Amino acid sequence: MQYNKLDGIVEVQGRERFEYYPTQTSQGERSSEEGSQILRKSNGILLFPNPAGASISVMLPNEMDWEGMQFQLCDFQGALLQADGSNGQMTGRTSEIPLTGLPPGIYLIKLTDGTGKLVESLKFVKQ
Repeated sequence: MQYNKLDGIVEVQGRERFEYYPTQTSQGERSSEEGSQILRKSNGILLFPNPAGASISVMLPNEMDWEGMQFQLCDFQGALLQADGSNGQMTGRTSEIPLTGLPPGIYLIKLTDGTGKLVESLKFVKQ
């Protein structure tokens, strides 16, 4: 996966555009994870950190109703992974998804609304 950073915009494989922000600690310091980023989709959904380690977080914008929203962890081809605790309900505007036991690679998080309609598919790298 290639990231081209231009003026705060990241273009992934020429198809998707994200805003890019270096991650920071709660004290405002840069993340100790070199190259870690927060990716913001055009609809306001945030995914961080990317690349991920033991977990990754999904944050929905204020105008998006998180109740009934579900997430699924999938491999890069879109096949659902049955890793324990990796699929389920959003527990709030921000949900942390455990990635323990997954080998390094490229994965997808599929977000669906209460009717099962796909809201967003988010790509990330697991280190």
